[in-house]
Amino acid sequence: MDNTTQEVEDFLRTHNIPFKALNHLPITTCEEGLKIAKEFGSTCCKTLLVKNKKQFFLFVIPGEERFNAKQAAAFLKSSHLSFASPEDLSRLMHTFPGAVSLLGLIFDQNKEISLYIDSRILNAEHIDCHPCTNDRSLILSVKDVLEKFGAERVQFILANTIQHKNHDGRISQDNKAWAKNIPTLEDSGASRHCAYLVVDQVNPGLTDLFTRQFRKVAQEQQKSSVLQKLKQEPPARKPATPKKREPER
Repeated sequence: MDNTTQEVEDFLRTHNIPFKALNHLPITTCEEGLKIAKEFGSTCCKTLLVKNKKQFFLFVIPGEERFNAKQAAAFLKSSHLSFASPEDLSRLMHTFPGAVSLLGLIFDQNKEISLYIDSRILNAEHIDCHPCTNDRSLILSVKDVLEKFGAERVQFILANTIQHKNHDGRISQDNKAWAKNIPTLEDSGASRHCAYLVVDQVNPGLTDLFTRQFRKVAQEQQKSSVLQKLKQEPPARKPATPKKREPER
């Protein structure tokens, strides 16, 4: 195991993200990656680092999906996109062509990469990723990854999707109003490593249903957190009311 792979797996262990590992011959095609994913019953991730003149973007899409650079550029409202060079991959993600992975973001210390995740990856139960090398695969639970990286990112994902589908009548007005109140990354000052949802080929009705469920769970968690805090804190003691002095006789 090389140093980069060791660093990736140590990161996952440190952050309590369980995984299964499989060693194999170096993978050179998407078809080979899909076979391994099928063996594990997981979703294969195709991960691509692209750039324009100003910044880098990491797209994570299902392994069987073709990446359309023109559509991606239109989605980003960007000029022409090109693939990152081997030098870029090495510097930013400690990897090389054919082994690009979502997990390589742990090496992007200066936050130069913006992350975009396809909804079908988020809907999967398990995904497989390279630990920045193409002769080993890691199987991770999407739930564990989302719990680690937080509900805030999921919130951005759903709000971004609904804003892009604001014209669609299958999404409720209630969810549309909620999405409008979610600040953008620039407004919030949040890390640029925040996942957005690539909205193509996602059923708006399912998006609406998932958003309702997410909001319900988030509200329940918030209530639970408040209740736990109240239980832990001793009740505030009311200051004693000073006794009235009897008039002297």
